[in-house]
Amino acid sequence: KRCNNGADCEEDECCVGVLFLNGTCRLRLGEGKRCIDDDGGIRGKNLLQCPCAQGIKCIPEKVEENIFGQVRINE
Repeated sequence: KRCNNGADCEEDECCVGVLFLNGTCRLRLGEGKRCIDDDGGIRGKNLLQCPCAQGIKCIPEKVEENIFGQVRINE
């Protein structure tokens, strides 16, 4: 389903897309999947993938800093 922001998607989905183009509703990721913490995206859209499903949080074994921010690692 096409979306302009997360409000266009179902509760268990988010809007993934490029800033000025329509996005696509995709499922939020569950336990055991690679997901990101929900930061609200940019203008209501997430880039690359959806954040974790509601109630799921990324708890890394190790955190490293780089020029882009934090990298959370589970080995």
